[in-house]
Amino acid sequence: MINEGNFGNFYKDILTFPEWQQAWNRWLAAQYADRSALAQAWNNELAESENPATASVKLPEKLDAPGPRARDTVRFLSDTERDLVQRMKAFLRDDLGCRALVSNANSWTYFVTDQGARAVYDYVDDHFYVDHPQFLEQSWRLPSRCPNTSPIAEGATGGRSKSFTRLFNKPFTITEYNYSGPGRFRGVGGILTGALGAIQGWDGIWRFAYSHSREAMFKPSRMGYFDLASDPLSQASERASLCLFLRGDLPTATNSVALTMTEADLATPAARIPRLAPRWHWLAWITRIGTEVVASPVDAASGLLVPLGWQTPASVFPAAKTIAADPYQLEEAQLWQTVRDRGLVANWNATDPARKIFQSESGGLTIDAPRDILLLDTPRTAGGYAPAGQVIATAQGRVQIRIEQSDATVWISALDHRPIRGSRRLLVTHLTDLQNTGIRYAEPERKTLLDWGRLPHLVRAGQAQVTIRSDLARSLRVWALAPNGHRLAELPVRTEGNAITFTADVAGDAAHGARMLYELAVP
Repeated sequence: MINEGNFGNFYKDILTFPEWQQAWNRWLAAQYADRSALAQAWNNELAESENPATASVKLPEKLDAPGPRARDTVRFLSDTERDLVQRMKAFLRDDLGCRALVSNANSWTYFVTDQGARAVYDYVDDHFYVDHPQFLEQSWRLPSRCPNTSPIAEGATGGRSKSFTRLFNKPFTITEYNYSGPGRFRGVGGILTGALGAIQGWDGIWRFAYSHSREAMFKPSRMGYFDLASDPLSQASERASLCLFLRGDLPTATNSVALTMTEADLATPAARIPRLAPRWHWLAWITRIGTEVVASPVDAASGLLVPLGWQTPASVFPAAKTIAADPYQLEEAQLWQTVRDRGLVANWNATDPARKIFQSESGGLTIDAPRDILLLDTPRTAGGYAPAGQVIATAQGRVQIRIEQSDATVWISALDHRPIRGSRRLLVTHLTDLQNTGIRYAEPERKTLLDWGRLPHLVRAGQAQVTIRSDLARSLRVWALAPNGHRLAELPVRTEGNAITFTADVAGDAAHGARMLYELAVP
């Protein structure tokens, strides 16, 4: 209904509106019998001059402030959001006859009690960005800054925490995401986001954005923060999402772990209401995670439950599938041991949360932060990301990629209905970095952007020795492709037994320019 309109996003503005002050006092009057009851509940935090009856109780300066005033303000905002959406839905459905699905509150500020409001949505939505620009002087004006560090080396945090916005009994979408330009690691964003959506079984993912101008859709334009149309590298990265998420190459996890809360918990919360996502959102790379809001403990349906415990103690939930610990104090070692003990993952799973090593329930995705390596190993899509000098190798040597000269994201996808081993047509993608000519930064680490530069795009030189085991190895031929898929030149290959090897070389040649894409096909 209101894009990125979470009340907490604009709390400083809320403090300036008398209508919000009046609504806050009306809410307090409905919650507490009289001023004395409010004063007692707030442990004398109420000033002598404050009284809901005269609309004089002030809102706190900060939502994260300690004490019952801030706690009740978060409750008030959550209740207001719930009432707002219910009134909007009634108007749309009953007065206008509109049958569109309704959602709201889809970014930035999230508290646990907000899940009570999301329970009345038709579906739940959220947004996330990696390397989103931070503007240093004026909004949407240079200079801007972004971390520009490897997401793999950090444990691939992008999008993980958003899994807790999801309610397991509602459809869930990400209607904005990006690994933003000019970040040099955006080539791995397609794999990471497609893999995350696939493992979690999300219902839809939209990248923001295709293009902000009509012109850029039909003629080459310089790379910017978000637009796919002017960034061939991000376009190529997107194809990994198509294979992993839309095509289903990486399977959805069969098990689930839920932050579980009852309606009684949300009606009478703890002394302080925490931000929604617990710190164990790393579990999103292994199995499905999310939240459940239930009327009764018997209604909780997830495989493993972590109850909020504010009013409904963990002891009344089914013991066989419940972790009796505060979800916001839960030690990751205890959680991971419980996940293993309850059989949610196989014994061979290599996950080690303390070292930021994560392996999906199926084994198809492994994130190895200490080595800065991502491994993707599914029958139809395989490869990953690694620094220069490292090797990406799948099980039984089906695919082996030696990264040379520059760190890179490289993967192979079958373009027919066969696995890589028997495919008659394969797409190989080799992504290093792409920038504009003349782009300028304030420092060698390229964190502070000073000038976008101009066309043509420049692609960082790098090579990858790609070896694929195939039943058709001696029949496959290899072509370098233009970004639009047209064949540019046939490349030499080496075959040994059932393995075919070729060199992916970004530098290409003078006639055709840089290369990122290759086709292997049986003529």
